[in-house]
Amino acid sequence: MHYEENTKKREILLIFMFLIMICYGIYKNGLTYYFLGKLSFIEALKPVLFPLLGIFISIAIKSIKEKKIAFSRKDILLGIFYGLVMPTEFPIIIYCLFVTVFTILKELLKMKFFMISWLALYKVIEMILSCTLNIGLENKIEASTPYLYGILDTFFGRNVGAFGTTNIFLILIIYGILCTSFYYKKELPITSIVSYLILFFGYFFFFQNRLELKDALNSTFLFVAITILPINKTTPGEKKEENIYGISFGILSFIFIHVCHIIEGAYLSLLLINILWNLYFPIWKKQWTKKDKNYSLQK
Repeated sequence: MHYEENTKKREILLIFMFLIMICYGIYKNGLTYYFLGKLSFIEALKPVLFPLLGIFISIAIKSIKEKKIAFSRKDILLGIFYGLVMPTEFPIIIYCLFVTVFTILKELLKMKFFMISWLALYKVIEMILSCTLNIGLENKIEASTPYLYGILDTFFGRNVGAFGTTNIFLILIIYGILCTSFYYKKELPITSIVSYLILFFGYFFFFQNRLELKDALNSTFLFVAITILPINKTTPGEKKEENIYGISFGILSFIFIHVCHIIEGAYLSLLLINILWNLYFPIWKKQWTKKDKNYSLQK
């Protein structure tokens, strides 16, 4: 009962914070340009369709599956996530088809023996689609007008990125909220962020012409590290494996973001680490089962 109550409280707080991120995404990618006369009001509000349609599709598919109107806080969170991580210029019709197909396949292909990070998989597929369609992360104005964002701009969300995940200040507030939960693996984000920053500053000081100090602030990496990486079902349970998991994520994220120049490389990093963990998990489980048997025999 304590776990369920804690989970309920955490999900409600997350929904509230995600709604704030939606509001900021609308302001940053739409309303701010509407007030400057660069976008019409309809164009300014277009990005809000992503989370709204995401929620609608998630609830509709679950309702069809259960043959009655049915939804949960998790369905709402999932629908909002679908919209928050989308490029603002992604075609709405293709987005609806993508979310529908992905949600259906996710329900059909759920496998207890392979706990894949569906959120990371969703985003990686979207990244492939965006690359195929030649869609960047810039909003309509950024794509047509020169821009230069500084450190403060980046920290408070005024930078290039997905619809609602650019505001580092809000992401850190989410971390503070999640840390109030006993079941949240609060050490995982710290481990991954520290390993990422060690590599970044080492690279920054040795190759000063290749990176700027503001490049250390990658909102996508922080969003993934804080909201998706620590999900209990897809992460190790033991401290040693958990540390390796977090450090590996930080290292791979640095490589993808700053060496391969994939701005949202954190999602790809998480998916790869997640797959590797699933391949290793049966071996790890077998070893611990053997240890438990030996311990029981000794007693």
